[in-house]
Amino acid sequence: MWVVLEATDQSVTVHVDGADHLLEGGGVWRGIALDQPGPLLREYQIDGSDTTSTLDRDPRVILRLQDSPLYRVDAWLRDEASYSRWENVRIVDGDTGHAVPTLRSEIFSASGVRVELLFDGEPPRALRVEAALRRPEAAARLWLLTSTGQQGLELDRDRRNATWLIQRGGANEALPRWFFPEQAAPFVAELLHLIGRATAAAYALALTIFALGALARRTRPMLASAARAASATARPAGGRAAPNDPSPLPTSTPAAALSVRGERHANRHSEALKRHANRQGSVTIWEDRIAASAGQLILTLWLLAAALISTRLYHQLPHILDAVSYYFQAGVFRGGQLWLAPPDIVDAFRGPFEVVSNGRWFSQYPPGAPVVYALGGLVGLDWLVGPVACVVLIGATAWSAAVVHGRGTGYVVLLLGVLSPFILFQAGSFLSHPIAGGLLAGALAAFVMAEKRERTGWYALGGALLGGAFVTREAAGVLFALPLLARISLRRRWQALAWVAACGLPFLLVYLLYNQQLTGNPLLLPRAIFDASDRFGFGDGLGFHRRHTLAAGLANTDELLTLLQFDLSGWPPLFSLGLLGVPFLFGRARPWDALAGCGALAFVLAYVAYFYHGIALGPRYYFEALPWLLLLGGRGLVVLGDLTRSRVTTTIAVVVLSLNSVAFYVPTAIQRRTDFSAIPDTVRNDLAFVGVGVFGARLDAVPTPSLIVTNDWWLFNTSLAALNCPRVPDCAALFALATTPEDTARLRQAYPGRVALRAVQHDGRVDLEPD
Repeated sequence: MWVVLEATDQSVTVHVDGADHLLEGGGVWRGIALDQPGPLLREYQIDGSDTTSTLDRDPRVILRLQDSPLYRVDAWLRDEASYSRWENVRIVDGDTGHAVPTLRSEIFSASGVRVELLFDGEPPRALRVEAALRRPEAAARLWLLTSTGQQGLELDRDRRNATWLIQRGGANEALPRWFFPEQAAPFVAELLHLIGRATAAAYALALTIFALGALARRTRPMLASAARAASATARPAGGRAAPNDPSPLPTSTPAAALSVRGERHANRHSEALKRHANRQGSVTIWEDRIAASAGQLILTLWLLAAALISTRLYHQLPHILDAVSYYFQAGVFRGGQLWLAPPDIVDAFRGPFEVVSNGRWFSQYPPGAPVVYALGGLVGLDWLVGPVACVVLIGATAWSAAVVHGRGTGYVVLLLGVLSPFILFQAGSFLSHPIAGGLLAGALAAFVMAEKRERTGWYALGGALLGGAFVTREAAGVLFALPLLARISLRRRWQALAWVAACGLPFLLVYLLYNQQLTGNPLLLPRAIFDASDRFGFGDGLGFHRRHTLAAGLANTDELLTLLQFDLSGWPPLFSLGLLGVPFLFGRARPWDALAGCGALAFVLAYVAYFYHGIALGPRYYFEALPWLLLLGGRGLVVLGDLTRSRVTTTIAVVVLSLNSVAFYVPTAIQRRTDFSAIPDTVRNDLAFVGVGVFGARLDAVPTPSLIVTNDWWLFNTSLAALNCPRVPDCAALFALATTPEDTARLRQAYPGRVALRAVQHDGRVDLEPD
């Protein structure tokens, strides 16, 4: 991406991103400086931390890693040195057109590299600076230096900013801001760069497995020969059989010995065939039973791990803002209502993404996930609903893979699913993604069963599950359904298509009726009342940046895929993405591979049109594509094993890659997310007055009735709002947001007779103190 600055003592003209911007005010320029972000400021690092959404990076972890072989290899794989780098810099005298001589210096720090080019001689009255920013990622800056400070351009793709900054006396002053990016070409190039390197990683993995397999095949005869030589050395002299041979062979004539050996071999072979014929059926049954038991054991152990994550890290409570909204609506449903009547001071109790309209208080999200969490909450197990849904996701996808591609692929998909950090940490989040993912994986299994048994009843079940997914996450339900419906249509299964539509239609009607009840219009979504700009599309008036472009959508896509390459399997960069393309790269793609590829691609392409990347506990907008991704990953490993003729070395390669997840990625994620609060800048919250147990989180030793306030918006919305009962404000312990003393006074007046407490943070611990 080219940037041109034309500066005089009166003005500066900025040429960037296909537009020109004139700024009044100039100066006497003494040089330029180029700020290039370093590893600490990378948007997404090899441990899964980010600087774009949760801001959960611990700089100490990266600093410790930087000189390790692990980090150096990973940085080389992702070509980290080329991120946000200024290149092809030219400084030209605006009057003469000649290059301006400069003195170069470099300053290295934890945050990156600063290159200064100071003019060697009399500074030009007018100058032109040209520079190319390679692979725009974390914020990079191009400065014009003056005797009193510096001013220059900052390009930050995640915050959608091209900003002119002025620094004087250590203070920053932001002048005009322009939307960035507008031009798509640099971000198309970045995606092609990622895809190309992932493709190279796939070929490198195949070559490595092939080489190891060839080496193993060459050494195997040598080892066998050595074993035979050792056995011959151990045989007694004189040609006599060893004492433990039960039937010595005559050695007087070689022909007789060979005849006896041949007869015995034939007899043994015949007996083996009879035994195999008699036991084949029972062996197959036992193999199926053992495989099923092993799969159930693996899923049970995974469920225990996910439950432990939900309990120890998340304290069985929602923390991500969206999840708090789902949890609120689940409480409303659990109380037998569709909405609450808002109290007079509703803003003190209203959590994130909650709508107050026409005397009704409700969540902006569709009802699917809150209904499922409400059902779990009836027995105190709402905290376990997400992990169970993810067990369904993994199990149903593995079963589908076994039916479509064979039992071996099913095993591989099962193991990829249980080893995925993406699924593990998303499971207990109280978001809608685990629910939708489980429903869609079930729909996939129903479609597979329908084709296997050729019974339309399974298509009916598949349609109902797709409908359930639609009322949980509308976009995900539609995107996942598209390739399945296309397959049915191409095979001219019109009756099956009719059953799918007939059983999915009731859920659409429920969705429209729900909107009618809450908003008064079946086509008016609650989220449109909360924020009319929250929708797919391009142009002005979209999202919190108030604009969305194809270039911005491609930048989001790059962010999502960059994190997916780490989070999907916890492997070093590139390999997880490369594995997805193996069936296509080596010409082994089957129809179901093409279907899975189209399914995954549908999510990638669709979310280009959404203004936000939505990253929280992973690239969650791609979560519902996991059945397709797991199918492709499982097929990729099986194809590698077949191509290299060595499934053993393929397994060894997977084990080595997975060591990165087991020994590094997952442990650092657990450390980073312990006492998870979802508050930016790695703020931890251990709610000292909340206990956990089999039947969910509970308040411990909190006096009642009480009014508990905080002036911290983040603390209330990520941790305290979810503690209010479904009958808020008629709760024994009432949590409220009071940002000013006047707000606190109004609350006390509105709710007299309650013990006044304040939630206070102390080094990651939240206590209740008298107010």
